[in-house]
Amino acid sequence: MSYPLNENELLAQHAQTVYNLALRLTGNPADAEDLAQDALLRALKALPGFRGESQVSTWLYRITVNTWKNR
Repeated sequence: MSYPLNENELLAQHAQTVYNLALRLTGNPADAEDLAQDALLRALKALPGFRGESQVSTWLYRITVNTWKNR
């Protein structure tokens, strides 16, 4: 079962939170923008496979941290 959240809702509800986390991780606003954009793109691509076994915020947190670690 896929999560009923669509792309627009994901971005509207969580983009600022992802950016804030990215800023804490990078310590630099420009790098945070790049990281947040990359993480949100990964999340949008993975959204159809989101099973809803965790909160969306937890799922996005892990995507953002993993994106940062892989840089």
